[in-house]
Amino acid sequence: MAIYHFSGQIISRSKGQSAVASAAYRSGEKLYDERYGQTKFYKREVAPITFILKPDHAPEWCLERERLWNEVEKHEKAKNSQLAREFNVALSVELSVDQQVALTKEYCQTAFVDRGMVADVAIHLDDAHNPHFHVMLTTRPFDENGNWGIKSRKVYLYDEEGNPLYTKSGYRANRKENVTDWDHKETMHEWRKGWADLTNTYLEKNGFSERITEQSHAALGRVDQPTIHEGVVAREMTKKGKISDRVQINVLIKKENATQEILQDVKQDLRFTEEREGIQRLLSPNEKKQIAALSKELKLFISYDNLVEKKRILVNWLTNEKTAVLFSDGPSRIETILSQDEKVEEAFTLIAKESNRMMARYYPELQVDQLSQHAINRLAEETMQRERPLTKEETNQFLTVETNQELATYLKIIAKQPLETYDEYNKRYNRLQTQLETFKTNYHIAHFTPETLQSLTSEQQAALKYIVKDFERTKLALKVIDGYYEAKINRVFPTLDVAGLSIHERILYGDAIDYYGDRLTLSTLQNIHEHPLFKYDDSAYELLARYLNEPRQRSAIQATLAADYPTLAEELQDPRLRTMVCNEVLEKGLVAEQIVTDYVQTLQKETIYPEFQPQKVSLLFRTLFRPQRLEQILKQIAYEEAQQIHDQERQHKKALRKKKQNRMKGLRGNR
Repeated sequence: MAIYHFSGQIISRSKGQSAVASAAYRSGEKLYDERYGQTKFYKREVAPITFILKPDHAPEWCLERERLWNEVEKHEKAKNSQLAREFNVALSVELSVDQQVALTKEYCQTAFVDRGMVADVAIHLDDAHNPHFHVMLTTRPFDENGNWGIKSRKVYLYDEEGNPLYTKSGYRANRKENVTDWDHKETMHEWRKGWADLTNTYLEKNGFSERITEQSHAALGRVDQPTIHEGVVAREMTKKGKISDRVQINVLIKKENATQEILQDVKQDLRFTEEREGIQRLLSPNEKKQIAALSKELKLFISYDNLVEKKRILVNWLTNEKTAVLFSDGPSRIETILSQDEKVEEAFTLIAKESNRMMARYYPELQVDQLSQHAINRLAEETMQRERPLTKEETNQFLTVETNQELATYLKIIAKQPLETYDEYNKRYNRLQTQLETFKTNYHIAHFTPETLQSLTSEQQAALKYIVKDFERTKLALKVIDGYYEAKINRVFPTLDVAGLSIHERILYGDAIDYYGDRLTLSTLQNIHEHPLFKYDDSAYELLARYLNEPRQRSAIQATLAADYPTLAEELQDPRLRTMVCNEVLEKGLVAEQIVTDYVQTLQKETIYPEFQPQKVSLLFRTLFRPQRLEQILKQIAYEEAQQIHDQERQHKKALRKKKQNRMKGLRGNR
């Protein structure tokens, strides 16, 4: 059975380790350690299959194991030096030895050597049930001339005006910056996933249905426990009749998993009913059954974050499948994807019900009617993870972060590399549309169909597929952005005619809602033109005026702002809210308009559209709340009264139905 095991460690001098000794142990070769003046040799009954791979620019002596690791020991002089990075990786028993070697070479080349590392590989075949390989990797890159490079560099820090920063002691402020991404957490995830993907490719290519995955059992929604890595020493102990703790642990885990398989449905229900320090899942018995069934069908533990990730996978899968249909008349998996998507949406509905109940129980003072369902779901999930309700301060901070990240979350579902603004997506959309039209013209294609695309070469088809996929994702992203701002405006101003607003106006309303929050009440809007809103006190605006008028003092003033007005300091870092703050300073008359405009423009990546240019806050409100729009918004009172009457009627009908059902139950009982 194919298994996944991918563990890593750093071979470090601070642990008392030697790179030469480590290489000798893994390769089974006799190596002389120049640093310690000792010969290292560890006899192995079955000789490992060993080889060294190096980048093209690395010197030839890297292919000599003894010299390679002695050179590492010489160059790493610190007493706590990291000498090598090592991974221990399980190979699939389904593959032949030749296939295992080919797989190992291809993976180490693409994952490590192409990134600039030298890879010393030893494949261990001592145990037919546990084939695996060890790979020791250099932690220091080589430069283009084949000399050892640096691991990190010192980067000096400057303020916004380009002036050097200093520490309190008077030294130049700096930070350490790695020259490679080898230590990054994201790189480790990439390596782990890459191994699973490449192994599955080899298994499929050689006719095996087994697959492996780098994901944990919890992420996959599995209730069984994974067994631990036993290793050759533990297995040898068992063969000799000795007791190995690792083997015994696996025996117990396998017994437990057999029991878990029988009790899986029961445990699934219990998972949603257990109380954790007063926080419990608020699902009805019928909803628990629905969640359990959906969890089994989707092979997923049902939580909001897991559903968002599942949605992302399905959207990308659907985009790929729709593109593939253009090039083939073969069977399509679109129906399967849509069926899975329906189940995900059903699960989203159940999670939303539960989250809304949690708000009513644990956050009764929260104005949930002005929160998006995303923010409510995330707050509910955070509450369950912390096993307690958040404090008022924690809640406000958490919701602020989630509100700022909400659109980015939606766009990550669609785009592999989300853009920042609507305008960037719009530019990409127009560019891709032009590329598609040009492609049609160049290859004399009227419409994209499987028949018309058969004449294209494989390279041309691959290029077209890339454009089509990107075009579909971009089109969907524009739709999501538009819908996001429409929903945000409707939550606060349900009677405003959003259809009559341009996308930039919608974004501007969204910025105002984010900035002013619950200050945008019906009473304040009635006098908004005569009495514009101000979010902060006069001292804050005076401090901000100094920040804008005195560029050379900005670092010091920024520190004061962060200490006295942390929210204001954060808003200055946000491109949209920064303009809102500057609008209020202009209204106070404390800073010249040109200074504010220059400041905002120097920090913007894109061209600033007229709607987003700094202007007095009174002018902004005249733009947003024109008499006709203000009249629409103020109709909200009548709208809310109508909603209240509608809700009362619905509750009355529900009570009558329940009364009738109880009466029918009583009649059946009397029979």
